[in-house]
Parts: sequence; structure tokens; C-alpha cells
Amino acid sequence: MKAMIPHQGDATIRRLRVDDMFIASLEFLGSHHFLWTHLSHLISGLSDRIHGAPFCLFHESEGRNQRIECCIPVRPFSGNDEIRTRMLPGASMLTWVHHGPYQAIGESWEQLFDYIESRNIRTNGPRREVYLGVHSADGRIMSAELQVPLLDIDEFDLLQNFI
Repeated sequence: MKAMIPHQGDATIRRLRVDDMFIASLEFLGSHHFLWTHLSHLISGLSDRIHGAPFCLFHESEGRNQRIECCIPVRPFSGNDEIRTRMLPGASMLTWVHHGPYQAIGESWEQLFDYIESRNIRTNGPRREVYLGVHSADGRIMSAELQVPLLDIDEFDLLQNFI
């Protein structure tokens, strides 16, 4: 269920409920510049089990490094020493879809965080980038849904439990 929230220009912030999902993941400590290497490695080992769009969870920073978890929804299986599997809990999210080069995704995050901060919205947990697709032959134009989990339990969440 999505609730649309008008914002500036043609961009729209949406509120939606993301369901629980079984994921396979690889976690690393470093820069977001290396996430594509880790994500490609994860995808190559799971091609027959993938069950949704790849994404990354951005956990807390540790000094100059970010703890990043590259994830893919998959059909359940047991992980191994390198690939962790688990059920990722669902959550209510505020989302914004970024269209453009990955190098400009920081600007989209800033707009979403400005919206959250200006309305004193409380968030909880790691933010997510869900990679929806590449839209140019050279791979420079892409779409990613930026997701920020919300802290407050309200009627939106309660209704979801009864539908």
C-alpha cells in the first residue's frame, strides 16, 4: 500500500509498507564505491535463486568506513561462510526514486533527508537503496528506490495487519 506525498518538481515521496523478505547478503566495511563489486559477486553466485531486485543496507559508519550489506531477495536456502541468509523484517518506509547517474544519488538522498528533517519524522534502522534498473547503454543512467524505515507505529501500520 502506497501513500503519495507531493514534493518538489515531478519527484514524489511515497510512504509504503515493505514486507518481510528472505535475503542472501554479503557485508563489508568500506566505501560505497566498492558496493558494485560485492553486489556483482553476490548475484553471480545466486543467479538461480534470485527472487527480486538487489539492494544495499547502509548500517552505521565506523570511522571513515560505512558498514554496507549487499542483499538480494532469494528463495530460502542455507547460507555459507561467505553468504549470510536471513529473514529481513518488513517496515514502513518513506521512499524516493532516483533517476540518473549513480554519482548523483547523494543529491537524491539529501532531498529525502531534508524532507524527513523538516517534518521531524523519526526513522529507525539502516537506509536502503533498491536498484531498479539501468537505462542507458553505457550504464550511467539508473533508477534506484531510496528507502528510509520509519520509527512510529501508526494507523498505516495497524491497518496493514488487518488487511
